[in-house]
Formats: sequence, C-alpha cells, structure tokens
Amino acid sequence: MASDSSLSTPLGQASCERFTEALRFIEEITSKADIRRIANGDRSPILCSYPIFEFLTSSGTSAGKRKLMPTIAKEMERRQNLYSLLMPVIHL
Repeated sequence: MASDSSLSTPLGQASCERFTEALRFIEEITSKADIRRIANGDRSPILCSYPIFEFLTSSGTSAGKRKLMPTIAKEMERRQNLYSLLMPVIHL
C-alpha cells in the first residue's frame, strides 16, 4: 500500500507536479493584466497567434467565480455552422 506522502498515478509524481505547475501558470496568466487588456477591447494577438474575438463565461468554479474563456473568430464560425445544422433537426 502506498503511503500518504506518495502519489500512485499511472504517470507518476513528476507528471503530477508538472500538471500542478501548468495549472498555476494558467491561473496566473488569466488573472493578470493581459486578460483585462483583451476584455477591454485590445485585438492584438496577446495569448495566441489569433486575436481573441470574444469571451465566453463559465457557469462558475468551486470558489463561485466565473471564468472568462477566450475564443477566436474561427471558433465562432464553427459554432455557427454547428447551430445551422442542428436547428433544422431540433425543429422537426
């Protein structure tokens, strides 16, 4: 049996630590000035090679705060195409 101080995961301790570091990084960049710049209308490609087209909001987190999820114009086009296919089927 594994002790409380060890992790018994398929990928091991190092992988869990890298994942934790990645989560910290994501939380850090999403709570910083770059997100506020984008939310305030800056269209330059700050977070990725495409400019952020819009932010979707989550329903909330375990802490009760909504998260902003950036999307690009191509993603909006994909959603519109999907909805245009779904709506005729839904209305049958």
